[in-house]
Amino acid sequence: MTLTGIVDYKTFEHPNNGSEITVSVLRLDEPVDLFITSETGDVIEHQGVDEIQLKQSNGENITLSKNDTTKVQVTGELAESPPTAYYLAEYVVWVDTIDFLY
Repeated sequence: MTLTGIVDYKTFEHPNNGSEITVSVLRLDEPVDLFITSETGDVIEHQGVDEIQLKQSNGENITLSKNDTTKVQVTGELAESPPTAYYLAEYVVWVDTIDFLY
């Protein structure tokens, strides 16, 4: 899957211990509808998604050396999020590449 937008960072509270968690998200150029196959094989639809959490394949957040207003193209695998408190939504993109668009 390839998406374009701006990488941003969101901070939210861990639901169990109250600590702050900061994650990287891609704010999409335009909202998209996502269709994700869950581990049980069910297809789950998410309509009008305007941001998607980004993670490296090792589970780490994405950090960029450019400023947050730089448009990027992200290529990776759209998947169901693991069932932990470290994810904002039921979906995540496991990033393969990020290319800066000028």
